[in-house]
Amino acid sequence: MTDSQRSIDRVSHASSPARAGFDLVQADPRRAAALLDAVVGDHHAAPTERAIALWGLGRLAIDENRIGEALTSLSESAAILADTPHRDLLAEVRITWAAAAQVAGRSEEATEQLRLAEPDLSGAPLGRLLTQRGMLLMRAGDRDAALRAMDAALPLVLQGGDELGATRLISNRGIVLLQLGRLTEARVDFGRAKQMATRLGQHVLAAGSAHNEAYLDARLGRVPQALRGFADARARYASVGSPARYVGDLDIDEATVLIEAGLGQEAAAVAARVVEAARTDGNHHQVAEALLTLARAELLSGNREAARAASEDAETLFTEARRPAWAAVAAYWGEIAGRGPKACARSEERRVGKECRSRWS
Repeated sequence: MTDSQRSIDRVSHASSPARAGFDLVQADPRRAAALLDAVVGDHHAAPTERAIALWGLGRLAIDENRIGEALTSLSESAAILADTPHRDLLAEVRITWAAAAQVAGRSEEATEQLRLAEPDLSGAPLGRLLTQRGMLLMRAGDRDAALRAMDAALPLVLQGGDELGATRLISNRGIVLLQLGRLTEARVDFGRAKQMATRLGQHVLAAGSAHNEAYLDARLGRVPQALRGFADARARYASVGSPARYVGDLDIDEATVLIEAGLGQEAAAVAARVVEAARTDGNHHQVAEALLTLARAELLSGNREAARAASEDAETLFTEARRPAWAAVAAYWGEIAGRGPKACARSEERRVGKECRSRWS
């Protein structure tokens, strides 16, 4: 039994609908939603049961890119637990709250939730907090600090018996290693995470690891392998209801591969679709990255004004989210779009058709 399960079991019987639904969030999202909704709708449910169900619904909403709903569910869960003695459970809800706030582009709120949670955690739950802190650091561009946080988290999670937490951590650490250019180590982490997720029946995580492996192939210029890997990941996501946040990230990565292949118009259509959907869903993190991809695609297609407008919008969102490294990349592409094709040819980046290929991640 993991530390997280022990925390829930202290306030909820192991066979309760809230606990059962919570455990199915990334294994069987449809079934999880039915169980959790039933608890929330049950006026006779105990407060802690209701809090656990709201926590689970918040996690589901993040995966499905309903970020506003996620923040509402998580804040309601935290408010209920604040009136109970279960400080450790409240702290774990705050970790998920931090993840939702980060996706919403509210970095200060995410950092504050982790600060409030940390004093009440130890063992595997503390490891999960350090993992989330590593994600914040990675998004801010401090990848070395992100890797240190995740490396410190892994023994805590493993010693606490939290295989699911370890699976998420290893998958996310692989992304950091990839961004640091440590590609062999990244592939090991992605493969390990996929094996662990498959064994645990965590289908969303297994799909995410397959997605990450495909993205690594794309970074290595193995376009056919990458596209096959993306197709495999998309099929895996479809089998669990196509969680919108993950599918949106997959679309952005596929658009990037299309750019590298010189297919600017096709990439722009994909990126524009993600921008529209992510705006509606409140995922400012994804909007910004999709806008940056759209800018590159429009530049490749020769649409300089559209590229510059997308770059400027992306830069604004990255700045607001306190992601300075990404804001700098967006500013770079805006500058290239403003200067025109000759400036692109003069830049130090390798060219792909009319578009400059960047070294950002």
